[in-house]
Amino acid sequence: MDKFIPVFDEGWRQAAGVDGFLAFFRPHLDPDIRLSGPLTPDCHGLEQFSEFFTLLFDLIPDLHGSVERSEVVDDEVAYVWLQLRGTIGARPVAFDIRDRLVVRDGKLVERAAKGLPLRFMAGVLCTPRAWRRAARLLVRTRWSAPPSPS
Repeated sequence: MDKFIPVFDEGWRQAAGVDGFLAFFRPHLDPDIRLSGPLTPDCHGLEQFSEFFTLLFDLIPDLHGSVERSEVVDDEVAYVWLQLRGTIGARPVAFDIRDRLVVRDGKLVERAAKGLPLRFMAGVLCTPRAWRRAARLLVRTRWSAPPSPS
């Protein structure tokens, strides 16, 4: 796990649009990756991972970030605190999020984001031109996410 955190940080620091972000992270992802977050439904698999980040970068084209702190729990699990930055419309936005990462055999298997990114939400609400893209991010990923197991 200690080796993955610098990779995760590098991917977010050098995120150069969605294509660069996806190209960087794809080799480090398990094909059955699972994502969950405070504002979005669960995503499963590389296709939904790509769809989610394509929509997120459509909303925040210059999104990038850095790992501010990390805590390794064991060989497979770590918590990382990210600060993400970019612009929504012409408004700069920065917000913090905490991720629980699960890594097996050097591949990210699960990312569960926690925290309510209020500055992100404020940036969206204060930028009417971004409302449609934000709605697409939330609604389209809801439609494509697999049903929750009962």
